[in-house]
Amino acid sequence: MTHDERTALATAVADALGPGWCVETIDPTWPTRYLKCTDGVRIALGFRDGRIQVSGDWPRTSSGEACVPYFREGSKRPDITIAADRSPAAVAREIARRFLPAYLPLWTAEATRARTLDDAAATTRRVSAQLAEAFGIKRREPNRGAMFESLRIYHDGDRGFWGDIEVSGDRVTIKLHGLTVETTIALAALLRQQPAAG
Repeated sequence: MTHDERTALATAVADALGPGWCVETIDPTWPTRYLKCTDGVRIALGFRDGRIQVSGDWPRTSSGEACVPYFREGSKRPDITIAADRSPAAVAREIARRFLPAYLPLWTAEATRARTLDDAAATTRRVSAQLAEAFGIKRREPNRGAMFESLRIYHDGDRGFWGDIEVSGDRVTIKLHGLTVETTIALAALLRQQPAAG
């Protein structure tokens, strides 16, 4: 099967799957064709030994990290094969009947996880920026998808202190050195006002 024939077949299959489906062109010289739906679902069609190998891509975070389900030993990712000489309508029916019911729930769960990771990374960036401003320190711009950020504190002067701030989402860990007894007691009184974790 030529590259053009693969593309034509994939296009016809996308049309047969219904509204919202289209062929996503990445590199027409690759043997794989991708079908993408408007909701972000992405299916790979591989062509080998007279058969179409159907498998699914997985959602990604805004930083490009793939969210892939954990498959325990003995389990396998959803995939099917279909004879390449079948009509596009028949291929689409097999995808809808044999592949999508197993794949879509997994994809939906991983899409939710990707959004959760994006939200947590955004919170980490926001909290880190707030703390950097509060302590008057410079902050390196982290990786967009970073779930963890570390800030270095150094306060110079006659009674200087130093330490580290670690931020993960809305949770903060602070390690301080060189505090005076008075500052430590005042800090302890402030910390005791924090509500207990629910």
